[in-house]
Amino acid sequence: GKYKNWKREEWGIPLFRRHEDIHNKYYAVAYNDNFECISDQKITEEEAKALFDDGTHGYISLENYLQRNFS
Repeated sequence: GKYKNWKREEWGIPLFRRHEDIHNKYYAVAYNDNFECISDQKITEEEAKALFDDGTHGYISLENYLQRNFS
């Protein structure tokens, strides 16, 4: 349905964390509205704790997760 007070631009996709096991590096990952990775930036482990886990399957896994949990 439509909600007159709902504004899509106020509900952007949050940053996610990705952990590279081999080198023990963390990344903040941003996605666009099509669930395509648009940027990833190296961050500290402490910064990564504040972000949602990206998983190991990339944006397709994210899309599936969102559909399962928010449909």
